[in-house]
Amino acid sequence: MAAEVEEEGLRIKLVSNRGREVLFQVQPTTKLGVIMKAYCARLRLNNNSVRFLFDGNRLNEGLLVSQSGLEQDDIIDVQESVEGGGLQHLS
Repeated sequence: MAAEVEEEGLRIKLVSNRGREVLFQVQPTTKLGVIMKAYCARLRLNNNSVRFLFDGNRLNEGLLVSQSGLEQDDIIDVQESVEGGGLQHLS
């Protein structure tokens, strides 16, 4: 199985709190930062406005996929910041 993952890569899904889903096929030697930047570029998001979580823990963009504990078909949660929504008081 490990050789199969090495050849084909690892499928991971990034799912945001806004319901957006992006599927990636990555190699174990890919840095998580590359995936994070690709996600933001694809959805036209500012890199600083999102957080990436796996099993409730924030992911470090310097880690390799193989170091992160990700396995085939795992899901990374993406928390997109919500701006606005403040209540204006009218007198």
